[in-house]
Amino acid sequence: MVFQTRAFSVIDTKLSLKGDNMSGYICIQRIFATDADKIEQAVERYPDAFSGGAAVVTFNGIYADNKEITDYDNYCKFFSRLKSNGIDLQVNLSSSIGHGDIQKTEPKPYPTMFDCDGNGCRDSACPRTPEFKNHLIETVKKYAALKPSVFWIDDDFRLSNHSPVDFGCFCDRCVSLFNSETGLDLTREDLKAAILKDEKIDGKSVRLLWQGFNRRTIIELAGLISDTAHSFDDEMIIGFMQVSPEMSIYDLPDYKALIEVSKNKNGEVWFRHGSGFYGDAEPYAVVDKNIEISRLCALTESADGKIVNLTEEVTSPYTRRNKSMRLTLTEAVMNIGIGGADGVMGEAIKPNLCEQLMSDGIVALINTRHAYLSTLKNLIKGKTQVGIYPYFDKDLWVYNDKKDSLSDMDDIGARYWRNLFYMGVPFTFRESGAKAILLSGKTVRAMGKNELDCWLKKGVYADGEAAIEINKITGKNMTGVKNAPYSLDDLAGAGTSETFTSHPLNGETAGYNRYNIWGGSKNGAQCLTADSCEVLSYSMQEREKKNGIIGMSYYINETGGKVAVSARGPWCDDILSKAKSTQIKNVLDALCGGRMPVRLESRNRVGVSLWEDKKERIVFIYNTDFDAADDIELICDGEYTAEVLTQSLDWQSLGCTDAIKIPTVEPWSNAVIRLKR
Repeated sequence: MVFQTRAFSVIDTKLSLKGDNMSGYICIQRIFATDADKIEQAVERYPDAFSGGAAVVTFNGIYADNKEITDYDNYCKFFSRLKSNGIDLQVNLSSSIGHGDIQKTEPKPYPTMFDCDGNGCRDSACPRTPEFKNHLIETVKKYAALKPSVFWIDDDFRLSNHSPVDFGCFCDRCVSLFNSETGLDLTREDLKAAILKDEKIDGKSVRLLWQGFNRRTIIELAGLISDTAHSFDDEMIIGFMQVSPEMSIYDLPDYKALIEVSKNKNGEVWFRHGSGFYGDAEPYAVVDKNIEISRLCALTESADGKIVNLTEEVTSPYTRRNKSMRLTLTEAVMNIGIGGADGVMGEAIKPNLCEQLMSDGIVALINTRHAYLSTLKNLIKGKTQVGIYPYFDKDLWVYNDKKDSLSDMDDIGARYWRNLFYMGVPFTFRESGAKAILLSGKTVRAMGKNELDCWLKKGVYADGEAAIEINKITGKNMTGVKNAPYSLDDLAGAGTSETFTSHPLNGETAGYNRYNIWGGSKNGAQCLTADSCEVLSYSMQEREKKNGIIGMSYYINETGGKVAVSARGPWCDDILSKAKSTQIKNVLDALCGGRMPVRLESRNRVGVSLWEDKKERIVFIYNTDFDAADDIELICDGEYTAEVLTQSLDWQSLGCTDAIKIPTVEPWSNAVIRLKR
């Protein structure tokens, strides 16, 4: 039975919610050392928006002509004043290695970074010189002496993207140290060529050696920061700002090692994750950002509960004319529902302070909705995120084909996952909750053969490139497909047009002719024919049809595992049509043993995420569309008693069924459903 439903939205900031003092959701604001009166008034007026305190930003050595925000004495006076008022204060060291060359900087007391072509920068440090290490230690000493509760290191703590240097550091000293550590004898030019050509010397990959060399440098610097800060207070927490793992493969840290060297006496380390910008003019970037943030949360969270994962709500330049409150709250909810984050760090900073502290600004919004966000965080506490797992490995950068430049070595196959999200497919970024795995491009090369064999006994969804790589790695056909007698280049303009077969997985879409007049993307695509698979669709171009070119296939391999292949890169092209999205979801159901844990049906772009334990499931539904979603149906893998969380934080019954009608979800809003068997 399904009860009558009604439209609702959790965006109304004027509602008075119960549970104002709920724990479990941290909210911190980053501020400049300026306008102390306004900050004190804001903390008093919006206590929940500052529930975790405030992080005071220092731009040491940057914006040298703006003494109000860079002068250390001013910083100390501001810090002491707010701390004396009982505000929990943290330090945010905004420049450690350096963000990139800008005009308003002080002269640097250390050698700077070089790229693989010998081009240097003015501001970012060579991370291995004694001069820089001494400078870093002295800087940390200055600010750690203020005894902040958390000492934050900004996102310049990396070896890539130090404009104009893309990848560093290849200075003479670093190349010499690398040779000394590895026993090699390479010039800068030799090293660059060896990385690009994937050369092996004495059986060892130069790329892997270089990656390890860089990661050890980051860990050493983190240890210096930690030791220095903890010499002032061994309970001081070290926090790291992290950005997209998909774009930071070159120097993505070994997080276990980073956490180990950074722990305080209680074993605590904090992270704040951010990736990209978005606004009302480009709202869909909020989905991409949350996918990246969610991957970071999964990489850094710790089983012992001593890791805190916050997300960065980038609000500068923040105005109501750029980003609405509705979209801002949607991101905050996604941070929890997709990422599993523990809270948010906002940016109530000087350039827009007056606007941000208005009654309809972001600080007021977070303050008003703190109880709601705390409720969501508590709902997923102790639960596992469940769904389809898009494969990721921190070493993927080293598994590219030979490229012409290091800058090309970042395409790791994580393309357009957003489209699957819009179809109502639940993702998990935690392999422990995976019901099937998504493999794209050549990323499978990064997976150990034993791990691949294990997944091939379960459920694998692969694009064409990944399918061919699987067959190469295993030395046998484990995917049921094989290369066609000609290549994708022979089919320019062929697109992804296909005809669905009468296979049961196609259901009511059997016989459907799908056209794509724009042509096809080559990302993840291959021309494949059937070997021993079941064909769900054939390409419908005349030459392709004659040669049996597959669009989608399904195969039960010799181990009993299930493998589906979308030969033409399904998450790269136009897959959002009703017929194609239904086919893909039917296939994913089969890979999961009959049904995915949940799937959504709607004509809108509606996403879903799922957390569960032995008692219940919590389902987040996100309407990332400009139209109200009044047709959402939540399909479950069994019969459940369903409830929806209302604006007043009560639960409204939706009945007991395996196909639940969801109340209308307004544009760029969300619903939260609780399921019990």
